[in-house]
Amino acid sequence: MVAGSGRRGADRRRVSDASHLADLVGSQATFTSTALALGSHTITALYSGDFTFSGSQGDNSASPQVVNKGATTTLLVASPNPTVSGQPAVFTAIVLVAAPAAGGPTGSVTFMDGAATLATNVSVSGGRASFSTTSLAVGTHTITASYSGDSDFLASNASATQIVGKAQTKTMLTSSPSTSVFGQGVVFTATVNPVPPGGGSPTGTVDFKEGATDLTPGGVTASGGRATFSSSRLAVGSHTLTASYGGSAGFLPSSGSNSASPQVVNKAASRTVLTAFPDPAVFGQVISFMVRVTALAPGNGTPTGTLKFLDGTTTIGSLSLSSASAGRATFTTASLTRGSHAISVNYSGDNNFLASSYANFGEGVQDHDERESKCQPGGGAPGGDLHGDGASQCAGERDAHRYGYLQGHYHRARHGHPDWFWASDLQHVRPGSGHPCHHGELRWRQQLYEQLLAQYRRGYPELRETQRRCFKQRSERCADRRRSRYAYRGPQCARRGSSDPAEIAGHRASSTRPHRAERG
Repeated sequence: MVAGSGRRGADRRRVSDASHLADLVGSQATFTSTALALGSHTITALYSGDFTFSGSQGDNSASPQVVNKGATTTLLVASPNPTVSGQPAVFTAIVLVAAPAAGGPTGSVTFMDGAATLATNVSVSGGRASFSTTSLAVGTHTITASYSGDSDFLASNASATQIVGKAQTKTMLTSSPSTSVFGQGVVFTATVNPVPPGGGSPTGTVDFKEGATDLTPGGVTASGGRATFSSSRLAVGSHTLTASYGGSAGFLPSSGSNSASPQVVNKAASRTVLTAFPDPAVFGQVISFMVRVTALAPGNGTPTGTLKFLDGTTTIGSLSLSSASAGRATFTTASLTRGSHAISVNYSGDNNFLASSYANFGEGVQDHDERESKCQPGGGAPGGDLHGDGASQCAGERDAHRYGYLQGHYHRARHGHPDWFWASDLQHVRPGSGHPCHHGELRWRQQLYEQLLAQYRRGYPELRETQRRCFKQRSERCADRRRSRYAYRGPQCARRGSSDPAEIAGHRASSTRPHRAERG
């Protein structure tokens, strides 16, 4: 400040700090500035003079102007408060300049949760710095905002308490497929979602129940808010399941059910297959009708119930299927009359499986050719002479019934007719039956029996090869000069002793009836 004299109020006097002008009023000129930087400042006042007074100057070098950093005050605001797990919480630091300082603070703010850093170097703009987070755990948190200060203003800080509670959840239960059949696998999925404003993926376990029955003791661990449970043991009917979420550190328990759309389990379809042995049979011979009932996919399990056997429309017998029978049953009869029979079997179904049937299985019952019986190896009673007059011992219907034909009823894909072959039926080939070929041949008989039985159970997948092997053994071991001039009877026949492929290929069995042995 520079003082001068002269006519009061009449003259303008110039006082300069290198850039600013001030009017001299009453021998005083005043200049105010907020632009001084931090540090010590020497201010010089230059009086320009007037018509009466000459110019002069002065400064404050004896007591320079010192400018210090301005003090600040920081406020911390949390919104909303309280929050729940996963809900965004916004923290805003407001940096105020304390009087007499003025200006706009710059710099940054660091946010802390106790000793843990939440965010650093959050820029201050317009005196504010904001930070948002959803990661705060359930509980009470002391949040601190620390303003770093800048070139003009001092640092300051503030704190606030933030409360975070558990978020509510909602559990939904779905199933796939929603409608199934008995034995089919069904997948139940529980989806646990936080209820807004909560957020995140709930963890923990989900327990699946049907009524009071716990289907998953101990629960199923949820991953990504989902837990799954699969079952193929649901009974036929409607099933309402409940999925109970047990909650976790950040989420409250909840439960949901499929009551709006219960799981429906229908009966599974079944398939009934009928086979017979022997086919054809001779009059009076015991015939075995073998049935297998299975579940059709996607169903699964073992059907039980009742099997009803019919010859045409006449019931000839019935059997029960138990769970221990694995869906298999065998019905035997020796009462079929001569001729062709259309055999059917009806499966009644049970609590889990629908009924099914196998209709019009063709079973033939023939008269026995006595001449054929006499031409079998041994010609008659057990222990008969293989090369002598054994044929004379094979008289009467009783012995005629003991030796019969066995027809392979299964069709081969490359043949247009069934494969016919002849051998004794399983009843008489069975080891210990006292069948001819008695002299040293019981071991072969046992092998033949086991081979034929195994082939039958597998559905004769290798029928032709079995024919060749078995009948070649029979020809070699039980050669009866009186029986036949042919080595075996099958789709191809060869004259005994012939090795000519052309002759072998030229003799084919009838597609409707096996060749009879020819008398030697």
